[in-house]
Parts: sequence; structure tokens; C-alpha cells
Amino acid sequence: MHILWWQWTSLGILLLLLEMLTPGGFYLFFIGIAAILTGVAGVFIRSPLIQIILFVVLLALLISRFRKKLVERVKKSTPYADRREFIGEEGCSKEPITAGGEGMVEVRGTTWQAKNAGTTDLPANASCVVISRDGLRLVVTPKS
Repeated sequence: MHILWWQWTSLGILLLLLEMLTPGGFYLFFIGIAAILTGVAGVFIRSPLIQIILFVVLLALLISRFRKKLVERVKKSTPYADRREFIGEEGCSKEPITAGGEGMVEVRGTTWQAKNAGTTDLPANASCVVISRDGLRLVVTPKS
């Protein structure tokens, strides 16, 4: 069986496209890159066994050397990755929110889903303070 360079390259492109549908583990990304590089080398290397060995070596090198760095870089650049962001900011409730209940608040000119962690109800258009974040949901208390 002879593996052609365009088969490796097509597989690599397909894996890169599939990576866009996954939550970001970057395994398919590096498998795809290794396949594309093997496809490029396959233009010069005709032996399928050598191509497979090259693919495995490239894959191991790429994952061991670059995956952790790439994942860390993406996490740093992801919006709202810092859970401390917004803490201490003042906002305004867009609707009444009961103590322990959920509703909408406006902070920095944007409306957010929020949970009232205070012991008193938060009426509509009342000032509140962000005390923490739970993903994209802000945890607020009435401003005293």
C-alpha cells in the first residue's frame, strides 16, 4: 500500500477543521499538523513505513513541546478568563431580584445574569456591588 502525500495533507486539513468543533484540547490540531508535515515530506519519502514513523515522531514532538504552551496561551487570552474581573464594581439591577434569587444587572454598560447573594431583596434600578463571578454570571449584593 502506497500512502500519497495528498492523503496525509487531506487528513491533516480535515483534523484541523474538526478541531474547531471541539472544546479546545488541541489534540486534533497537533495530529493535523503532524499529518500535513508528513504529507509535505511524503512528496520526497515514498516508503509508507517511513512516513508512518515520521508521523508518530512528529506527533510526539509537537504534543510534548507545544501543546501545554498553546493551551496556557489560549486560556490567558480568553475573554473573562480572570474570575476576579468585575469584583468590587458597582452595577444596577434591571429587575427585582429576591435574596438568593437570580435576575439581570447592568455592569459597565452591559447586562449580565446575576445572583443576589445578599440577605435582602434587590429592587429594580437599585445599586449593587459585584462580589464574585460564577462563569459569566455575576454574584452581587445590594450596595449599602
